[in-house]
Amino acid sequence: MKHIIVILLLTGFTLNTIHAQSDGVLAKSYFLKAQQSYSEGENQRALENLDRTVEYLKATNAKIEALYAKIAISQKYFIQADRHLNNYFEEADESRSDYMEMLDYVAGVKEKVKTEINSDVETQYLETAIFAAGVFWGVEYLFQDVEGVVATKVGYIGGQKENPTYKEVSNRRTKHAEAVKVIYDIRVTSYKKLCKYFFEIHDPTQKGRQGPEIGNHFRSEIFYVAIAQKEIAEKLKERLKNKGLHITTEITRANSFWPAEDYHQKWHTKKETKPHWHKYTKRFD
Repeated sequence: MKHIIVILLLTGFTLNTIHAQSDGVLAKSYFLKAQQSYSEGENQRALENLDRTVEYLKATNAKIEALYAKIAISQKYFIQADRHLNNYFEEADESRSDYMEMLDYVAGVKEKVKTEINSDVETQYLETAIFAAGVFWGVEYLFQDVEGVVATKVGYIGGQKENPTYKEVSNRRTKHAEAVKVIYDIRVTSYKKLCKYFFEIHDPTQKGRQGPEIGNHFRSEIFYVAIAQKEIAEKLKERLKNKGLHITTEITRANSFWPAEDYHQKWHTKKETKPHWHKYTKRFD
C-alpha cells in the first residue's frame, strides 16, 4: 500500500512541476508580447497581454500551492525522508517567491500602462502656442505660472538651420528667434488669453530688440500652429494698432521648434532671479 501511495505522490509532484513550468513559460511569452505592443505604442494591446500574463502567473502559483499540499500529505509517509522533503520545500519556496515577485512586477507595469492610457486621454485637451518676445528666459518665467499652462520650453524657431546652437543664434547666422513653446489646457485657459498676455509682457512696438538686448533673434513674433491661432493674433494686433500703438510683431506659420540647451530651461527659476526687461503692462480693456 505504501508503495502505491509513494508512486502516486511522486507522480503528482512531477505533474504539478511540469504544469507549473508550462504556465510559467506562457506567462513569460505574454509578457514579452506586452513589451512589444508597448514599444509600438499599442497600449491597449499591451494591457490585454499583461492581463494574460497575470492569469498564467496565478495559475503557476496555484500549481505550486498544490505541490505544497502534496508535500504536506507525503510527510505522513516519508518521515525517514526529511532531507528530500526539505529539498522539495526549498524548491517550492524559491519558485513561489520568483513567481510572486514577477506578479508584483507585472502589476506595476500594468499600472504604468493604464496611467499612459489615461494620459493619452488627457492630451486631447492640450494645445501648443509659440511666442518670441526677446530673451526667452524672461518670457518663459512669466508664462510658466499662468493658470492653465502645464509646461514651457525655451528654444529656437523661424530660422534656416537644423538644430542650431545658442552661439549660432546669438551670432545671428541662422535667422532664428529665441522663443517659448507653451503647452496649455484648453479646459482652463484659451489661446486668446495667452496671446493677450504675450502682448502685455513685452514691448511689441520695438523692432529687433527688447530693451538693451538688440538683435533680430530678440524680435517680437507669434508662430501660429493653426489658422485659428493666426486669426486671433491678427485681431489682437489690430486692436492695439487701433489704440495708436505701432506694433512690430510678426505673425508667422510655425516651422521646426528646436529646444534650447538644458541650461537655458527655467533659467530664472534655477538662478532664483527675475527678468530685467519683461514685466506685465495692461494693454487690453
